[in-house]
Amino acid sequence: YLESRVAGFTPQAGAVVGQAAGFCIEARDASGNRRRGGGEMFELHLKGRASAGAAVEVSVQDMGDGSYVYSYVPTHAGTLTLTAKHKGEHLKGSPASISVYQNIKAMAEEEMEKRLAATVSSLRAGVSEARQLHRSLIAESHSLREFIPVMVESTRTGVERAMAQQGVLLDESRASFQREAIERKRLHNLVQELKGNIRVFCRIKPLTEEERAAGQQMSMRLPPGDRSITLGQHTFEFDRAFGPPANQAEVFEDIGGLVTSVLDGYNVCIFAYGQTGAGKTHTMEGPPNDPGINFRALGALFSCISGERAYDYTYTVKASIFEVYNEQVYDLLATNDQGEGRSEGLELVRKGEGFAASGASEVAVASPEEVMEVMAAGFLNRAVGVHDINAHSSRSHCMLVVYVDGINSSSGLRMQGKLTLCDLAGSERISKTGATGLTLTEAQNINNSLLSLGNVISALVTGGAHVPYRNSKLTMLLQDSLGGDAKALMVCNLAPSQIHASETLSSLQFAQKVSSVELRTPRRNLEDTETEKRKPKPKASAQPRYLGGSGTGK
Repeated sequence: YLESRVAGFTPQAGAVVGQAAGFCIEARDASGNRRRGGGEMFELHLKGRASAGAAVEVSVQDMGDGSYVYSYVPTHAGTLTLTAKHKGEHLKGSPASISVYQNIKAMAEEEMEKRLAATVSSLRAGVSEARQLHRSLIAESHSLREFIPVMVESTRTGVERAMAQQGVLLDESRASFQREAIERKRLHNLVQELKGNIRVFCRIKPLTEEERAAGQQMSMRLPPGDRSITLGQHTFEFDRAFGPPANQAEVFEDIGGLVTSVLDGYNVCIFAYGQTGAGKTHTMEGPPNDPGINFRALGALFSCISGERAYDYTYTVKASIFEVYNEQVYDLLATNDQGEGRSEGLELVRKGEGFAASGASEVAVASPEEVMEVMAAGFLNRAVGVHDINAHSSRSHCMLVVYVDGINSSSGLRMQGKLTLCDLAGSERISKTGATGLTLTEAQNINNSLLSLGNVISALVTGGAHVPYRNSKLTMLLQDSLGGDAKALMVCNLAPSQIHASETLSSLQFAQKVSSVELRTPRRNLEDTETEKRKPKPKASAQPRYLGGSGTGK
């Protein structure tokens, strides 16, 4: 049995918890001929992390031709090690490692990431080869130019021929690079689509010193697998779940790919949701020494622009900051007639598949630091207040909107994407806040807008023909980021202590509802600039129709 071997693993990419898997052993002698002797003559062991340390039960079927099919059903995600021996000697292909996944989706995601990594590696090798060839051709042309003066005329002909060849090769290399780049972006966006159009992360805030001193305990626990959260008898599963030890970098790790989709012409929205004091602003903004999603997202965006996209793309980036306060939309980058404070409320007008704030400021930016400076100036005008739950509570919803306009210098294709980073005001029970007067009015408007957001999510989940975006200024501004062809991520922030358990349960139920939303396949906002130049200029259009706001409208 010297040539016996382990082969034919099914499925090829690994195994899935709770589903049958198997492999085959071909019994062959030293000459390679099949031998029949019964599957029991081989010593098999199948165990590992995916079997909790115990051996996995394996059944065998004699195929009658010297081959034996072994079957098993894994019970845990992880890795299994298969050893197959005959009289103490390993068969060919033994030992073997088998990856076990929690579900088919997890297996597909890892397979897609492997293919993407292989494509990127191939692309880098191709670019390196092209650069080497380029340098070689340049060196050859220099040597021809420096040839002895007597042979100048004949050398000139040779140089021209070499330069023409170089140009053709460079054009071919550029075309090959563009094809590989397009394929890489296609695979990247396919991975994002497989992960879901609206993804949901949950993040649990650590207990405060005051809560520990008061004897408060954690009301939640995270089962193994970093996707689930258990509160009492309820267990919720999301795309990712982060416990109190998770830092800002860990939270952003899975968001970078979503953010760079903006450069391919997609609308992307990332918003933080949760009760007052659950850590939304920390997650989105963070302190200067440990920045949150806003700064990291912009860093990823500009890093991609100045890195891999710098070769063949030209981008223009602008930023706006809006505040939805007491059902009015304010431009935090504008000032009033006296040149200070906030401006008057803005009207909302129909634009594409959503709404836009008429006359809003758009500031050109060229780096994450410039955006942070713009944000610092705008946030000085944001409404905050004090109540019994939080001594510095945001009394409004705040949106940082980044508009990206890119043109491919080779094809003339224009891509327009939008990144919306939204820090929602805290959901809260008015009876707990002790709010009165203006603070009470603010709390009521906050809760009404969040209720409208919940109604929109409910309509998206059920797939109803009517989605009530117009019920709130918040949902009107978010329409083109939550519905239709957008990509979205919600970070649900959770207060950990038992005293907030009822509000935490409400947040988890809302997050679960959001994770059930299925949108259309995201669509890129593209435009052929060369075709646009040849079109006749349109006649002056009618005045836009104004919706909402405090003005009289038109």
